[in-house]
Parts: sequence; C-alpha cells; structure tokens
Amino acid sequence: MATTAVRRNDPCPCGSGLKYKNCCMRKDRLEAARNASIHGEEAAMYGTLAQYVLQPRFSQALSEAISIFWGGHFAQEASSAIDSESVRRLIEWFVTDYAFGSDHDRLIDLFIRDEGSRFVDSLRELVGALAESRMGLYRYVSRGDDEHLRVFEPLSDTSLTLRSRLLAQNARPGDILAGRVYELAGELRLAPTTLVLPTEFEGPMVTYVENAQRLYLDAHPSASPQQVSRASGHVYHAFLLSERAASLRALIGSGTRFFDPAETRDRMREITREVQNRQAGQQVATMADFGAEVGTRRSAGGVVLPGAVPADVPADEAPKPRPTILIPGRDL
Repeated sequence: MATTAVRRNDPCPCGSGLKYKNCCMRKDRLEAARNASIHGEEAAMYGTLAQYVLQPRFSQALSEAISIFWGGHFAQEASSAIDSESVRRLIEWFVTDYAFGSDHDRLIDLFIRDEGSRFVDSLRELVGALAESRMGLYRYVSRGDDEHLRVFEPLSDTSLTLRSRLLAQNARPGDILAGRVYELAGELRLAPTTLVLPTEFEGPMVTYVENAQRLYLDAHPSASPQQVSRASGHVYHAFLLSERAASLRALIGSGTRFFDPAETRDRMREITREVQNRQAGQQVATMADFGAEVGTRRSAGGVVLPGAVPADVPADEAPKPRPTILIPGRDL
C-alpha cells in the first residue's frame, strides 16, 4: 500500500504534537537531500564496499565493529533499526579506521588490492581519496557559493574551505559538522554522511575527542597524527551515545532538524531485549517439555534427577510435587 506523504500542516509523525513544518520536516528534508546527493561513483563506492565487508571472512570483525560503533552487543535482528545513512557511516569508519586481524590491516586497503583493478578511473580515485580521509569536527562559518562552505576546525585551530553542495545548501552557519574530509581533484571535500549538530555540541565534543586522543597518545607515545586520527575515528559517534551528551540530547532527534544516533541505538536495544525474552521463553518451554517427558525426582541433596520416583521408595520419603518447569539457578 502506498505511503501518504506528510503535509506541512499535518501532525508530525514523531508524535510530538507539533505540526510537521514546526517539527521534523527540516530534518527529513536534509535526509532526503542527502540520499539524493549520493549517486554515480559515490553510490557505486558505498554499494561495493558494503558487499565487500559482508563476506564471511569479515563477519566476526563486523560484529565487533558494530559493538564498538553502537556501544553495546545487539541481536542480529537489531540491524533492522539502522537507517541507510547510519549504515554508510558505520561502513566508512569500519573500512578506513578499524584494524583488522593480527596484522591490523585496513579493510579499504584490502578492498583496493582485491577489487581496485575492476574500477573505472573515477571510482578508483574516489576510493583512494576515502582511504586517505580523516574524521573531523567543523563549525560552519559561512557559505561560499552553492557548493562551498567556509568552516573552522577547533581541534586544529584552522580555517578551511570545503566542498559540499549538500551541506552548503542545507546546513546553517553556526552548525557543527562531524564528518570525513578527503581531497579529490585538488579540493577538500566533506563526505555526504557528515552529521549536522547544534552549535552547543562544539565545546563538549571537542573536549571528549581531545581526551580520547590524549589517552591514546599516553599509551602510544610514538604514534603519528594519522594513527591518532584513525584510532579516534569512532569517538565522535561515541560521544553522541554517551552520558556526556545526555544534557544536550533535547536539542537533537525527534522534533528538531538534527539526527540523534541515540534514538537508533535505543531501538536496537529494544529489539535485542525482545529477541532475548523470546529466546528465554522458548528455552523455558523446551525445558518444561523435557521434564514432562522423562519425569523428575529430587535427591536427598535437593538435586533434580531425571526419571520417575522408584517404586521401592517409601511413601513418606517420596518428594512433594514440584513445578514441572525447571528453572535455571534453582533446579539446574
């Protein structure tokens, strides 16, 4: 059945009670523009990277990466809660910064080695640019033209001009941009997966990232700036899921123009709990069926033993009726 488009004056689907135009409309338009902006070589790159990392040899690493990126262990079914943009952000970090295997290989280097010869030149250049990208935090200062914006990077105290038609036209001066920068065709570009955040996030987020990088340098004093950057690539996302961001969370998510990853994480947790409860119920039911089939008797020490009560046990020594469900921790 076709989905009816939400009109400006309709109640917002998020349940806030506000009109759509005063609530999630701007955030939804940014996400729609983001999806529309990913085409051609970029769409091909994200698609082939996704296919590559889903190979069985990377399954354990991908599971660990999801736990790191989303801050917990989740049931496989929880992946249904992850939107397409969050999938792209995960893949970007996983292939560029995650250390795979005992040799600490980067998956994007393996990807280029295994698949690069099949690419057209433009796609090969884009993948090579992503391989050299780094995660960063930028304050949107002003718009240059339809495709360029001037930004300030507080972590390095530098000003830059970056190319991103998507963000030049959809973000606002003062917004904080958390995303990957790469150089292509002589220009610095912001990845289309860049998160847009309120200006209030700048100070706490800078402090959080600086602390993470300082801790890494304490443990690895000879690390290069590139190594430090790669080791902390997931920290920007981790901040948004952390308690440090709790006081700022009302500024993002439902009812605002900003995406909140914690809402996705919470849905993943809810799905995981549902799966675990369902599995626990199935396990208890199976144990009950087993107990009903073989019968049980309790030893003098209170241990439940399989089998019916022997006929030669005196009536006054026979165990009293017990529940037929065997409860782990009590009966097993």
